Amino acid sequence: MMLIIITSCSEESPVGEPPYNTGTFTLNFMMNERNTKATETLAAEEVPGHAEGFSYSTKEELTVNNCFIAIFAKGEDNLWTRRILADDYSIEEDKIGSFKVEGLTLPIKTDLKVVAIANLPFDLVPEYKNKTYAELTEAKIITEIGKSKDYYTFDPSSLIKTGEKDMRFNVNGNLVDSNDREIGEAVIPLTQLAAKIYLNLSVILPTSEGKTIVEEGEYFGKYPAQDVLNAIKKKDINDVNDSSSPIYIIENSDQNSDVKFKVSSSKPEGDFLATAYQCKNADKCPNGFDGKKEFGGKKYAHITGLVFKKITTTYDTFVFNMEKVTINNIETSSYLLPPKGQLNSSTCKPVEITNMGEGIKNVRLLFYTYQKPYYVESLNDQSLSINLTGALAKGNLVKEEIWKPRGGIHAMWNDKSNGWGDGNTTFVYDYIKDDQPSDIVENTTDMKPIGTSDLEFMIKINPNETTEGLLAGNYYEVIGKLVMNKSNLTLEYEVVNEEPIKVEILL
Repeated sequence: MMLIIITSCSEESPVGEPPYNTGTFTLNFMMNERNTKATETLAAEEVPGHAEGFSYSTKEELTVNNCFIAIFAKGEDNLWTRRILADDYSIEEDKIGSFKVEGLTLPIKTDLKVVAIANLPFDLVPEYKNKTYAELTEAKIITEIGKSKDYYTFDPSSLIKTGEKDMRFNVNGNLVDSNDREIGEAVIPLTQLAAKIYLNLSVILPTSEGKTIVEEGEYFGKYPAQDVLNAIKKKDINDVNDSSSPIYIIENSDQNSDVKFKVSSSKPEGDFLATAYQCKNADKCPNGFDGKKEFGGKKYAHITGLVFKKITTTYDTFVFNMEKVTINNIETSSYLLPPKGQLNSSTCKPVEITNMGEGIKNVRLLFYTYQKPYYVESLNDQSLSINLTGALAKGNLVKEEIWKPRGGIHAMWNDKSNGWGDGNTTFVYDYIKDDQPSDIVENTTDMKPIGTSDLEFMIKINPNETTEGLLAGNYYEVIGKLVMNKSNLTLEYEVVNEEPIKVEILL
């Protein structure tokens, strides 16, 4: 829910055609802690990477880059034919879901129709400034499908959200009824146009008898932290005392060299494993770490780039190698304003994903589509569907659970040799590790295929019982099991319908 706080000052100024008494308003949008994506149920899991305070929204999905606002008053025909305001406003969020639009001059004691379109593409703004209210109710949007390493179908950071509301203000900036009696708060729901789909399948594989080894500890990249930091010598860091000019530890690109790491005083163009610089005192340490107190006055360095890893290697195990995922019949067109309903699915497109990786024991995928109706059996080939293509294999599965520590990482000079590196650096870890990892990566080694042909599965996402199709702003989780054994293959799944995805704004 977003709360809009309105402040106003009254003045006489012309707005629209007839003279109006007006006020200048500031709308402050503030998000409270209530989930805006879906009502929490026992069936629906939290989505990966959800924003703090939400179960079904990610930070990117809550992003508002700009907001087009059009406001109309009634004409002599008692229809919304007088345009009071139509403009696009750049949004700078104070935090996730918090922003304001200032300086809106609006009529007082006048019935108004407020239309808001968040994240309207910039190239459409000039056209929309000239649209009547009737034209806005018939307006359609077509969103091109895009793909990146971070998303499939629509870019979550630019998802369109729309809504409209009848409103009437008094001189104090409060909402009033037709008799100008204050009626308190009013809600403008901004509904996300795209439906959100979360494919969440567990893969049940044949049992194997391979051993499992678990290793955990601090790392820089793929290397143990101790090995990386011991590449730093006394001559490298002795005079490096400023956080703005650290030394950089990089992987040695010379494959023939016995030296794994190199130290550079200038920032490399490519990737680097770590940075380090000496902290003379607590004032020189970004998180106020007092080395004199903790280390008895010994020299120490502030380190960046470290992560904590739990590496689980399962040998001689079965995995399902996902080779290709095809999402069919993604709806790319939509009316902008509800409750107009869905367009006939005339702009449906497929998207093919071939970078899902291998060695997975779960099939998880987030994507979006605009509204689609429920399709009867004879038209089922038009419904949203997912084709999975993969193969069963056996080998070693390496699962890395990665935590990005919060707080400072420090390394102290060894007190016996008064030196740095050569295996005699003592580490002190004072970071905070969250309960859950920030990333999970699975890879395989020594894989051998089982069988000679690919396995193919199809999932139909065509809900009927609750929502009669895929509705704008709804969240759907497709849960199930992909069961494989040596004698047969089965796929069991169901579509869980959740509540509409809305951003509710209080005025």
